[in-house]
Amino acid sequence: MPRYLTSLQTHCKEVIRIGDMTDGGWNVCHDKPYRPPFPCLVYSFGINVDFSFDDYIVKTYGCDVHSFDPSTGQLDFRRGQQIWFHNLGLSGVTGKLGKWKVSTLKDIIDNLNHTSRRVNIVKMDIEFSEWKSLPNIIKTGALRNTSQLLVEFHGSSASVEKLQTLRGIYNEGFRIFWYHRNPVKGNLIQGTFVQNSACYEVYFVRK
Repeated sequence: MPRYLTSLQTHCKEVIRIGDMTDGGWNVCHDKPYRPPFPCLVYSFGINVDFSFDDYIVKTYGCDVHSFDPSTGQLDFRRGQQIWFHNLGLSGVTGKLGKWKVSTLKDIIDNLNHTSRRVNIVKMDIEFSEWKSLPNIIKTGALRNTSQLLVEFHGSSASVEKLQTLRGIYNEGFRIFWYHRNPVKGNLIQGTFVQNSACYEVYFVRK
């Protein structure tokens, strides 16, 4: 699986860093076919207390941003004029996951009345829940209008289900333009000839 996640499938001429240079920031393809045109909409799943990506999306592109994280203990609130925080997680079902409220992406889009808007960028760093969320996202077509998908994939071992999920992303038209091994101590796995990671930030554009 690491070999696939680190295989570039398309070329982006201009990759820019949005947010902090450290763990809170993410890369975005700034090429004209993929950059968010104003007015634009971004969903940011998994922020903890780091809004740097969300803040700089607003500064760079003027997008509306909806930020989601049920693990912070914060209630829903408005951050400035263009950022909304939701005490809600992303999952493959809508309901409760332990003490957290979770929802599918399709239900989030429906409940926020965004069905008539394009969600230009979807970013997710949701601690293994990407593997639960993405099959439902693919099945329901919730990414059909999304130009860029930014995901931190957790776990180094492959499975049939994970490979099917990656194939589903490919079949949706998304191609990897950038990747980044998360070098945080504890993530790195030393192989015979190469050092792998248990976490990969993988960046897709829809071709």
